[in-house]
Amino acid sequence: MNTLRLLGFVIALMSLNAHALAQEYSGDAGGGMDAKGNPCNTLPMDDWRTAQQQAIEDYEAGHYANAVANFRLAAKLGDAQSAEILALMYRLGDRQYGSQVVAMPGQVTYWVAKAAEARFKVSVVQASTQQ
Repeated sequence: MNTLRLLGFVIALMSLNAHALAQEYSGDAGGGMDAKGNPCNTLPMDDWRTAQQQAIEDYEAGHYANAVANFRLAAKLGDAQSAEILALMYRLGDRQYGSQVVAMPGQVTYWVAKAAEARFKVSVVQASTQQ
């Protein structure tokens, strides 16, 4: 499967599962738990979901520069999938998106690391709530 088809598949999957992903990452619609099991709202789920949804709409409309900006916002708010897509868009860069997205190898590495960090935080919170 080529990279573009994979990216399209990931974006379609994200748009279908946005609500389920928010609950997975936050514990519920109102927020998650910290490492000690206390309720918290450190990750504004509605904010990253809004940014992610806008990024998906921008991507599907061919507005790739706007999609990058919105995936970046969602990733900065802690969404691992947005960080992964952002890394992939930076990897493909102008070969795929013309002048709207410039290929930046350093950004690829940065956003892959941020995605791994976000997934690790989720797994720590999930593990702490299961004890």
